[in-house]
Amino acid sequence: MGITDRIVLLVIVFGLVVTLIWFLRALAGYPRDPAASTPAAAVEGDLTHRMAPPKLGWNWGAFFLGPLWYFLRGLWVYAVILTILIMLSGGILLPFVMIYAGLKATETLEDARLARHTVY
Repeated sequence: MGITDRIVLLVIVFGLVVTLIWFLRALAGYPRDPAASTPAAAVEGDLTHRMAPPKLGWNWGAFFLGPLWYFLRGLWVYAVILTILIMLSGGILLPFVMIYAGLKATETLEDARLARHTVY
């Protein structure tokens, strides 16, 4: 492994650490909603009578499989977009695509299921 490879690896690791710290601070900064723990919040659901998916949940399968996970779940538009993003960047954006997939996959899948069963 040459010096250039080590520098690129260090920049990627540094970027991932900074992104992780930023996400943790951003999530900690959100105010806790006292109305979310009331009995009315338990009754309130979306059109399929399920609660809305949590924002920025974590999905290990989507994290490790990335665009393949989206394709296997039938979300081929997301799979194509993420694959093109990885290919155009030469693989440099792969860690960021993995983090995005891990954070947003559950919410995206739930939104797609909701959209399939509603008319709007």
